Amino acid sequence: MNINDSFSNRVAIARVALDLTQAQLADTVGIVRRQIAAYEAGDSKPRDKVLHNLAAALGTTSEWLATGAGAGPDVRHVRKTITVPLIPIYTSVQAHAVNEFSSESSAIDFIPCPEGAGENAFAIIVQGDSMTCDGNISFPDGTIVTIAPNHEIKHGDFGLFSLGDSNESTFKQLVIDQGKYYLKALNHSWPLVACGADIIVIGKAVHSQVHIRSNNHVEYQAIRQKSDIEKRIEQLEELMSRAHDAGIFLAQHRKDDKKPE
Repeated sequence: MNINDSFSNRVAIARVALDLTQAQLADTVGIVRRQIAAYEAGDSKPRDKVLHNLAAALGTTSEWLATGAGAGPDVRHVRKTITVPLIPIYTSVQAHAVNEFSSESSAIDFIPCPEGAGENAFAIIVQGDSMTCDGNISFPDGTIVTIAPNHEIKHGDFGLFSLGDSNESTFKQLVIDQGKYYLKALNHSWPLVACGADIIVIGKAVHSQVHIRSNNHVEYQAIRQKSDIEKRIEQLEELMSRAHDAGIFLAQHRKDDKKPE
């Protein structure tokens, strides 16, 4: 099973949710404590058998531990006790029904809560190019946006919305013109969507961050320090060049002195 890079976070969160130490979890799974530490530090990933045992010990599924998909553990205990408050990351489908959630058990992942976002804040991952543009504000595919359900949203604000009986939410900019509501994409290729009374405001966007991902291999050319011999040769060459120029100057000066008046 493929295991993504957020595996380490989910292991740590699920363990803390059960109020287990790394040693206690290791004993339950049948591995050494330093292996759990390596998982949570992102230095190692388990094989399938250990992953299944780990999921069973944490009361979750292998799929959730590996990818964040499916049902995860109840992490309300973590959010109350952890030093830095965490907020869940939802898909657009999950975010549509976020107010119906009794816990964060179906979250994809968790991130530290941005300052001022509020207790009920959560995050979404922007998908597609509808909010991408060349302007100062752009939300490219993969951007993590924090949504605050309790914040008032006004004309020009970015937010998460739902329309009618749709089972998904959409991240757009709210435009209010002469009492009419529209949802605007930053990508000009996308049309302006007129909203009726069936618009549901899920929350206001208050923070965004982007995971930097690159498949490009960048090579850096090292700057080689010159050796002492190379430096001395350069100094000698510079002195010789100066001496040569001085010789030409003196020779020319002598010729001028010999010219008849």
